[in-house]
Formats: sequence, structure tokens, C-alpha cells
Amino acid sequence: MGQTAVVTPKMSVIVPALAGHDAVRDVLAALGSQTRREALEIVIVCPTRDDFASRYPHAVIVEVGSLALHHARAAGIRAARAPFVMLAEDHCIPDPGWAEALLPRLDEPWDAIGPTLRSGNPTTLVAQGSFLLGYGEWIAPVRPGPARALPGHNVVLRREALLALGDRLADELLVCALMLKDLGERGARFVVESGATMRHFDSAAWAPSVRVVFCVGSGFGAQRSKPWAPWTRLTYAAAAPALAALHWARSVRQYRRVRRTSRLSPWCLASAGALACAWGAGEAAGALMGVQRVERWVSIGELNKMSYVRPEDRP
Repeated sequence: MGQTAVVTPKMSVIVPALAGHDAVRDVLAALGSQTRREALEIVIVCPTRDDFASRYPHAVIVEVGSLALHHARAAGIRAARAPFVMLAEDHCIPDPGWAEALLPRLDEPWDAIGPTLRSGNPTTLVAQGSFLLGYGEWIAPVRPGPARALPGHNVVLRREALLALGDRLADELLVCALMLKDLGERGARFVVESGATMRHFDSAAWAPSVRVVFCVGSGFGAQRSKPWAPWTRLTYAAAAPALAALHWARSVRQYRRVRRTSRLSPWCLASAGALACAWGAGEAAGALMGVQRVERWVSIGELNKMSYVRPEDRP
């Protein structure tokens, strides 16, 4: 009797399900509906297998208990089989042709491939401002081709480059955007694939939006300042207003680029400005408190944002 050949997937999608099945249901449904689903391996990192094993028998289930998000992602990357991995978010939904657009790029000499994004719920100014602040450079339309920078999440990465980080992998994954920046400075080759489109959902109300942006900013501040002397950390924290101004200026620049083609209102710049202040405050707090004290905050900022989306604005 012949043996069935084991087909190695071309791309493993690491889905963070630390907030339970409801938080990732829409992402998993979208991945299951891909036009090239057969080329994908779905890796679900979750506290316990109970919510997922029977529902997704063909997925790889990685039980991570109470691990923080960056450690859970590291476990998922190590469990993956494909030569490329995608670091998914539980609030970013790929369009049906997303994988099909990406797959040809995997045969090219790129180390990381980024998507183009649009707001999944541009129905409140705060959601628009949050999206612009976080992903302005990758809001469609984006010219396809080589890129100097990519978003920290929803990016396809060469798994070998991540495993080469060894014991530092989880620590580097705390702030994926800074990890990618470091990889780029060490010669990694980045490209944007404009056909790989996704919808990003952001908090629709002020209180959760400020909380999310502050928590994410704390990760940036803690990770950036990790090797610095205490007085340098203090100086960085004191520069929080300047950091906020830089983030807002970046949002203004990107809004000018997409104002005619996106569904974003000019009034979202006011929201982006207020949220930039929260981001700057988060960076200051992270610099003063350090990585160990804010790593749980980063998980709070990144996980289950879909719970803050109004029911009528969900997919």
C-alpha cells in the first residue's frame, strides 16, 4: 500500500486566539474562504485546545496556557511548517484573494511581504483616526514593489530569518514593527503586494481607542529604550509631546496621500491627533517602566479589538 504524500504548505498563518474563539471567528472564516486555501497552514495559538480542536481539525493547534502574546506568537512560529509565516491580528480580515495575490511573491527573493489595507469600520471618526495613525503608510492605494518599511502585523515573513533570532525571538516579537525595522537595517528585503488586500477594524469609541493606543505605545517606548541608561529614558519620556507631534505629522502626510481615494473624513485628523497624544504618553510610560512591566499591556492593546467594534459595523 502506498503512503500518502505530505504536502508542505507555502505559508503558515499564525492566528492569536488568546481571547477565545469569538475573537478570531471572523479571521478564521476569512482564511477558510481563501481562493488558494490549499496553500495555507492555519496555526492557532490559544490558551487551551478545547475551543478549537473539534471546530478546526485541519489546523495546527498550539496550546500556550497563560503566555503573553509575544511568547505565544513565538510558539506558533516554531510549530509552523511553511517557509513563510504571517503574523495575523484578530481584527484584520483578509479578502478572499489575499493569499492568491501573495503566493507568487514567495517565489521571489523577498524576506517580508506586506499587504495593503482599508478601514473595515470607517463609521466613526475615532475608528478612522486610529486606523490612519496605525496604518497610514499602507492604506490603499499603495504602489506595489520594494519598500523600506512594512507594518508590524499582517506581514508575511521568511520563517528562517525569525528562527535565526533563537532565544531572542519572543522578546523581538513584543513590538513587531521594531523587529521588522531591525531586520531591514540588517539587509532584509521588503516588498508591498497591492493585490493582497485586507480590512482592518479599529475601536469605534474613545475610551477603548485611547486605552489601545496607550498600551501599544508603551511597548514601543519600553522596547526602544531597553538598552538605554536611566537618564536617557527620562529624557525620552520628557519628549512625549514631541513624539506625539511626530506621530500626528505622519498621519497628516498619509491623509494627504489617500484623501481622494479612501473613505476617511478630514475630521479624522483631529481624532488622530488626540490618539497620537495617547501614543506619546504610552511611549513615555513604557520607557520609564520597562519591558517586563508593560508586556501584558501590549497584549491588551493588540488583542480582541473586534469586541470594541459596533455590531452593525462587523463583517
